[in-house]
Amino acid sequence: MCLQCETDAIHIAEIAPNLYLMQAQKDDPDCLWCAGEYGIVRSNDPDIIIHSLKWFNMIDDTNHDEYWKSFLEFHDEISVSPNIGYEIYSKLLQVKYPYKLRKYWINNYISGFSGRFYTYLAYLVNQYENQHSKIS
Repeated sequence: MCLQCETDAIHIAEIAPNLYLMQAQKDDPDCLWCAGEYGIVRSNDPDIIIHSLKWFNMIDDTNHDEYWKSFLEFHDEISVSPNIGYEIYSKLLQVKYPYKLRKYWINNYISGFSGRFYTYLAYLVNQYENQHSKIS
């Protein structure tokens, strides 16, 4: 059975064409994707599992050093195969990012794209968390 089914994952947002941000609602039996964790999913199993939200709290912080540190922690934790990485990268190039995110983008030769990906995910997660907390 796929991890989406085992965890009763819910759809949060389509972050790019056929690329989804989802959240596990319960732990899977092998503890690969735990309840409350977010995942980037193309189909069935997540390609990237986001185990911690600590990095995403920096999205509204204006302290550049803290934001950069937060981004580097995020960058170190995620890893995918080159083929999957290229497919995700190709899909994310098609996204029309919200204008207000541009002030947070890290314009650096090495981390430019992954910095934008990080900021975009942080924006979507924070948006979902804020809406979800208002409902609860």
